[in-house]
Amino acid sequence: PSFDEVNQITHNTSWYNQSIYENLTKSSISVDKNRISVSSSVDPYVQNILEDIVSCVSFDEATNIGVVVMQPETGNVLGIIGGKSVDGFNRVLSSSKAIGSTVKPILYTIALEEGFTPSSSFVSEPESFYLGDDIVFAPQNNNELYAYRKVNMVEALALSDNIYASKLALILGTDQLTN
Repeated sequence: PSFDEVNQITHNTSWYNQSIYENLTKSSISVDKNRISVSSSVDPYVQNILEDIVSCVSFDEATNIGVVVMQPETGNVLGIIGGKSVDGFNRVLSSSKAIGSTVKPILYTIALEEGFTPSSSFVSEPESFYLGDDIVFAPQNNNELYAYRKVNMVEALALSDNIYASKLALILGTDQLTN
């Protein structure tokens, strides 16, 4: 197929293909007149399941979706959904969102590897942390609900306690978390 045909096919199929197309058009590679072959890690089975799920869910106007399925061992992206419709804004690639509580299980896994235990505890109450250079970090729990007592790792994970997670992250350090 010609570049225009690939462009038409790619631009109208899936979020994954759209992201490949967008990256190619932003690159310095001249693809206008040349045939190129692009290999990707997408698993058509996974991508089709994601697209089927999204097509079966009814969303109200205020609700949208973004999904990435990755292979943990390699980091390969197996499927991607960037929103309710392919012709819309790609929330996965273009949206800036805080990672929020999704990082907590990873944080706790690192803590366990570093010698913390499920019974390791911290007090859950409002607290500010001074990070230097006049930077103050003041995490809050959802709806400002605090235990006002020691909570262990299991409780903290179940409650999605931001104070516990913040203390743990500060003790472990950013180097541990980025590796």
